Amino acid sequence: MTNLENGISIEEILKLDSMNGAKVLAGYGRLGSMASNVVVMEVPDIEDWVFPGDFLLTTGFAFSDNPSAFSALIPKLKSRSIAGLAVKPERYLKHVPKDLVRRAKDDDFVLIELSKGASFSRISHECFSTIFEHNAQTFFAGGQAQRNGFLFDLLSKTDLTDAEIRTRASYLGIDLNRQHTVHIINPLPEGDREPSGALSPKLAERILAGLGASMPLDRPGMMAVIQNRAVLLIDDACQISPSRLYQRVREVMPAADFSIGTGLSCSGIAGIRKSYGEGSYALKVGERLFGDSRMYSYENLGIYRLLFETKNANNLRAFYADVLEKLELYDREHRSNYMDTLELFFRCNGSYTCMAKTQFLHYNSIVYRMERIQKILQIDLEDEEARLNVQLGLKIRKIFDQSEEGGLAGFEVWAERPS
Repeated sequence: MTNLENGISIEEILKLDSMNGAKVLAGYGRLGSMASNVVVMEVPDIEDWVFPGDFLLTTGFAFSDNPSAFSALIPKLKSRSIAGLAVKPERYLKHVPKDLVRRAKDDDFVLIELSKGASFSRISHECFSTIFEHNAQTFFAGGQAQRNGFLFDLLSKTDLTDAEIRTRASYLGIDLNRQHTVHIINPLPEGDREPSGALSPKLAERILAGLGASMPLDRPGMMAVIQNRAVLLIDDACQISPSRLYQRVREVMPAADFSIGTGLSCSGIAGIRKSYGEGSYALKVGERLFGDSRMYSYENLGIYRLLFETKNANNLRAFYADVLEKLELYDREHRSNYMDTLELFFRCNGSYTCMAKTQFLHYNSIVYRMERIQKILQIDLEDEEARLNVQLGLKIRKIFDQSEEGGLAGFEVWAERPS
C-alpha cells in the first residue's frame, strides 16, 4: 500500500537534527530500510493500524504496566514490513526493556532509543520535509494510499500540530480550505476487512472507482478505516449527495448490511474533524432510533442535532435527571413500565383512546397509568411547558449511550476540538 521509493532511509533519519542523541539498539544491518511515513504509537494493537514503510515513535505508554509485553510486538511489526521503532523512555518506561532489545536483535529489527529531549512533532516534521525534498514531484501528485494515510492521521489523535498537517497536505496536493464532506460507512463486512482490521484494498478501490466518475481528477476522494468503519472525505465539487453515495456503495457491497452517516459540509482541519464527529453522531443516533442499513445525515437530525450542538453532556444529563429520573427510578424499583407508557402518550399525540387500542388495554387503565405518571413526576401534562420538557427529556434518553464510555452517542468525538 506504500511506495517505499518515496521515502527516507533510517540512516538518513538518524542524521536529522531532531534525532540528536538517538542510539541504535538493534537492527544495525537494516539502517538502509526506507521509511515513507512517521506514526506516533501509543496503543498496544498498533500493528492493526500501520502499513509497510511506517517509522514508529512511542513513549511506551501502552506498555507501562506490562513492559514484557512490549517485546511481543516486534515480530508483528516485522511481518508488516515496518521500517523501525524509536522509543523515548523515562516518562512512562524508566528504560527500554531488555526483552524488547533482545527480541529486536534476534529478529534483526531496527530499534532506536531517543534522547530525553526528543520531540515527536519535530521528528515527524523533519522526516516529511526531507521526503518532500527528495521526491517533490511524486509527493505532490500523491498516491491514493498516501492520501488515505493522511486522512487517517488527520482524524486520529496524534501529537502532530496543525502546521505539520497543513504542510503534509500541501505535499500531497490536498487543499484543506476547499469545502469537503465526511461520510462514514458502518460496519464494514468481515469479508472486506484485512486480518489487521484495515479496509480491503480491493474494496477501497471499488468504492472510490464507483465514485470516480463524479470526482475531478485533481481532487480524488480519500478513505481511511477507523474502528472498522470506512471514513470518506469527498470534495463538495463532486456533488455527491448522501443518497447517491449510499446507492453507489450498495452497488459495490450488494449483500452487506451497512449504514452511512454524513456530517455537514466543512473546510479546514477543525472543520473536517467536526464533520467527522457529526457523521459519527448521526450514524449512532440514527441506528439506535431507526435501525441499520440506512443513510443518516446530521443535517436532517432535527432536535437531535440541537442536542449535539449543546456540546455539554453534563447539562443534558442534569436536565434529564430533573425531568424524568424519578419515573425511571420508580420503574426500576417497582418493575413497572411507566416510561414506555409515557413514550406511547406522545406517539399517540396525547390520545388515551389511541393508547388503549395500541396496548389492548381498557381506557380506564390508561387513565390510571397517566395519573400515576403525573403524580410521580409532580407535573400536569396539560401544561404546555411541562409537556415540552418531558418530550425533550424522552429524546435525550434515546441518545444516551449505554456503552462503557457512558457518554452521549458520538458526543465526545472531536467535541473538544475548536469549531
